[in-house]
Amino acid sequence: TWECTSPEVQVDGGWSDYGDWSDCSAKCGVGTQTRTRSCNSPSSANGGADCDGEASETQKCNMQACGGSGTAEACEHSGIPVSIDCGEKVIKINHAAYGVESNDNTCGLSYGGECLSRTSLQAMQDRCNGKNSCAVLASNSIFGDPCGGVYKYLTATWECTSPEVQVDGGWSDYGDWSECSAKCGVGTQTRTRSCNSPSSANGGADCDGEASETQKCNMQACGGSGTAEACEHSGIPVSIDCGEKVIKINHAAYGVESNDNTCGLSYGGECLSRTSLQAMQDRCNGKNSCAVLASNSIFGDPCGGVYKYLT
Repeated sequence: TWECTSPEVQVDGGWSDYGDWSDCSAKCGVGTQTRTRSCNSPSSANGGADCDGEASETQKCNMQACGGSGTAEACEHSGIPVSIDCGEKVIKINHAAYGVESNDNTCGLSYGGECLSRTSLQAMQDRCNGKNSCAVLASNSIFGDPCGGVYKYLTATWECTSPEVQVDGGWSDYGDWSECSAKCGVGTQTRTRSCNSPSSANGGADCDGEASETQKCNMQACGGSGTAEACEHSGIPVSIDCGEKVIKINHAAYGVESNDNTCGLSYGGECLSRTSLQAMQDRCNGKNSCAVLASNSIFGDPCGGVYKYLT
């Protein structure tokens, strides 16, 4: 007894698409995740071959940094970035590499050579350093493509540090005036300050202004005659010593001539005390020596708020 039937067709098995990746096995640090596929598109039948290959694949993953430091990896094709969160602290990237090391199959593909992007560390630092958090994909668009046609991975090591505070520089107090450059007649003397109170740090501004200032000075008249100058704010007087002879003041002026900055301050007008000559003669004429300060208390104040000089 028999029947006539259609011949059975041999069907080879075919893989379905992969499912979604599983959750990362670690909430921080480096974990793993898996995705699977089934041999049912179609299923094998009538002696057909089963599907070739593995039904699952696994990759490393990292969702968030643990504590104050960490290491993470991400694969180019996963769409999952290296994610770092330092809370109130800031990120400092210590190491980064994008590519494939020899015979490494971290991202599911062995490679017979070695390729690592030279921009790996700088690119990670540009995107993460100094920030509280960052997320960087393993992507050729960020790091370049050190070896085409191969799935690459990104690995990074970091620490969470206290944020650097930007500090603007501040001037110290001026030091003492240097000795006068001339022992008699008109010389100059200088005093300096340093930009170290505090020093600028972490991109803060340097001190504004000059580190030194200079003024004219005179310690003693030269020989049998002389000319001397003293500035109001210096505390150094016009000093005259004629030994056994006596002094005769021929000219004196206390104030500021137009645009004169002898004592370190320019002035757009002109002011001279009318009592200058008389005040000097009263204090010096007929004496062997005298010392007279450049002072409003002696000569009056011909122009308030401006440093004046005595000559």
